[in-house]
Amino acid sequence: MVLGRKKGTLSEEEAVEVGLPLRKLKTLFPNSPLKKHTPLDIFLAPPVAGRQRVLIFRDLGGIESDWLAPEFILHYFENNGVSPPLKQTVVARLKDFVK
Repeated sequence: MVLGRKKGTLSEEEAVEVGLPLRKLKTLFPNSPLKKHTPLDIFLAPPVAGRQRVLIFRDLGGIESDWLAPEFILHYFENNGVSPPLKQTVVARLKDFVK
């Protein structure tokens, strides 16, 4: 969100609107670490006219936000992202999917 403000892609009004979904996102995850090698399925639902975009975390819940949902996904693939191994795996599987 801070980066969005710096780049000018997120207005103050939008920052206030995204506050509640961001707090909800922080509370979705358990206080204890997730087990290693256990998949965490994240699904970005397609846009629906008149509704906020939905980001679903299987078995944990979901959030609705036109800004936060796509930004969460894009954050993992921008530059090196927060998880280069995840990015490499997704790119490899997409190449296999296209074949």
